[in-house]
Amino acid sequence: MKTNFFFNYLKIYFWQGLSIILSFLSMFVVTPFLSTNQAIFGIYSVCVSISIFLSYADLGFMSAGQKYASEEYARDNRDREQSIVGFAGFILLIFVLICSVVFFYFAIYPQKLIPSMTADQKTVATQLLLILACFSVVTVFTRISQMIYSIRIEDYMFQRITICGSLVKIASVFAFFNSGKYNIVGYFLFMQIINLGVAISALVLARMKYSYSLKNLFRAFKFNIEIFNLTKTLAFSGLFLTASWILYYECDNFVIGYYWGASAIAIYAIGFSLMTFLRSMLGTLFSPFVSRFNHYIGVNDEKGLKESFSQLIEFTFPVVSCTVLSILLLSKPLIFTWVGPSYVESVNIATFLLACNIFAFITYPCSLLLSAQVRVKLMYLIGALLPFIYWIGIFICYHWLGLQTFAVFKFVAFCLNALLYLIIAIRYLKISPWKFFKDYILKNLPSLTLLCLSLFALRTYLPLEKSKGGLLLVIGAGATVSLVCIVISYAMNIKIRTILTDMRKTVKNRN
Repeated sequence: MKTNFFFNYLKIYFWQGLSIILSFLSMFVVTPFLSTNQAIFGIYSVCVSISIFLSYADLGFMSAGQKYASEEYARDNRDREQSIVGFAGFILLIFVLICSVVFFYFAIYPQKLIPSMTADQKTVATQLLLILACFSVVTVFTRISQMIYSIRIEDYMFQRITICGSLVKIASVFAFFNSGKYNIVGYFLFMQIINLGVAISALVLARMKYSYSLKNLFRAFKFNIEIFNLTKTLAFSGLFLTASWILYYECDNFVIGYYWGASAIAIYAIGFSLMTFLRSMLGTLFSPFVSRFNHYIGVNDEKGLKESFSQLIEFTFPVVSCTVLSILLLSKPLIFTWVGPSYVESVNIATFLLACNIFAFITYPCSLLLSAQVRVKLMYLIGALLPFIYWIGIFICYHWLGLQTFAVFKFVAFCLNALLYLIIAIRYLKISPWKFFKDYILKNLPSLTLLCLSLFALRTYLPLEKSKGGLLLVIGAGATVSLVCIVISYAMNIKIRTILTDMRKTVKNRN
């Protein structure tokens, strides 16, 4: 097995960067078409929210399976790795089929999700939910493909195929939405077909590149008591975390739709879409280290794990803070030029939702660390905290804050969650809070100050009308200022400069 994954990281970031750009284009090209009909857009948002539940249908066994399969890969035990992947896929398949039955039920009774719908709106909801139910099984092929590449820290192979699918999706939008045409059902069906093609292509490529026997993989699609006993502790903790995360992150649209209606969902969905997109970007930033942390555990390299954990915080703080602050400070011109001033209520909601990601530089590395070390009790504690604070806050304050309550208490809950992760990081690194602040944060304050001052001055000159040119101007301004400040942060950090110098030497030696 490889021990230096530096070039893999670069390839992952490059291809995932392209994928994010395409997702960015997709969101900002497609959403303006969808949002022209606010009620239908709200229904579509609910259907998309329901589809996210498929990501959690494995009951934690996919993430647990990836951890132990990564360890077997580090030990060069390919048969064992494939058995674990097949078992995890089997568990996912069983519960995806159960989810599919639930989707069929809601397709028959869509008013159970959104009571205040017209007859035409019910027809659209039924068609969307039927499509979702029929294509649910695609999730299994997609997740298995991702796991195979992620275990080898070669996610970029899967990303290349995903990029091709994204290009087709973006190009197709004009066929479904043009000259007064609003075929949201056809567009949703076409997206599911493309997702199926991406998943199958990824599996075929794995067969060719790694001589990965798909026949043996599907033979391993069965219940295995020995692998179940191996993975159950981490999986059940993952199940608890999944349930907690669903209560915290995924239930908003259903509650809002039930009590406030489809138009309110549309208002909230704009801010939620921005938060989800930013979370997807940050997930990409940290994703290569999921398997790498497990590799260290697999070969009992505690020193390497701690060094990698520390460097991950060091490198990602400037990227996370500059990116989040940039989007947050430009949220008003961004939303106005994207979907128009009619979504003015979305601005404050988006501000709080975007701020939830400001502490990602500490929450992501710590969550990866706890999972790799199987520190189940701490995972339970952190998982229980988020939904408890979130829904208690909503129950107490929604009479005064209205729709904004969901965004405000999502941020409050996340701040307390980040505080717990910070304590865990300080204890693991065996340093004081002051040293943590000095080593990881203090040196970046000049660049963050420059970013805030620049964007505060710049945003008064940015457009506030819906237009593609204005949207590109806002995005370009925010991206430029963020990039400059990230470069300044790296340039002022002696430790990072030393690491980058060593990386350049590695590149030269390889060439």
